[in-house]
Amino acid sequence: MGHVTRDTGLDAYISTDFGTVWAGAPAGWITQYAFFPEGLPDETPPTARHRWNDWVSQNGGLLMGSQTATVHLIGRSPSTVIVKSPEVEVLDSWDLPAGDAAIWMAAGGASIIPNGYTIDLDELGPQDPVVKVIHPSGDVYEPKPRSYSLAPNEAERFDIDVVSKVPRGYRWRVRLPVLVDGRSEFLDPHPASEPYLEFAGGAPNKFYAWDESASEWQEMERWW
Repeated sequence: MGHVTRDTGLDAYISTDFGTVWAGAPAGWITQYAFFPEGLPDETPPTARHRWNDWVSQNGGLLMGSQTATVHLIGRSPSTVIVKSPEVEVLDSWDLPAGDAAIWMAAGGASIIPNGYTIDLDELGPQDPVVKVIHPSGDVYEPKPRSYSLAPNEAERFDIDVVSKVPRGYRWRVRLPVLVDGRSEFLDPHPASEPYLEFAGGAPNKFYAWDESASEWQEMERWW
């Protein structure tokens, strides 16, 4: 989680924890790629979807194609907060080595779209991220300010989904331009111990999925 911001009357925290980001969503409906620069790990992948992200990280991999983080705003005193479009900064970008892509294959179900903002690093390039709001119908909208009234210890949340189909590594961070009781502020939700996040862009045509019955990786090709 994050750290206390300066005295704005509220705190901001960011988390990529699967249980936090996808709380209430059927875990089996969420497909996720991962990229392993050193090749597929020897350790067997978890059977529980909520452990996939941690397993990827512990085995030297990066989530691939997108990375979703949840931002929580928590009131410390009664506050009216207007959140403008989040500002995402790509701190670094690098070519990916050969490596291997793996997939957690969703069992099926309706499409699940994060509740918040989609940050497209491809449309204008990573130095000029494009902020969008994507409706579950697939329609794309310009982001509009969000208004919250927070009592002490009351929380609001929204998601930031950073996406790229370009096969590069990305190191990024976000800051939140807000109006708090009419005052313009910037909130930094990142903890001092982890001031940025990393993921790999890409939409691989070939990847590996774990075959539980055979206890081995199976190579697959994109069919959609």
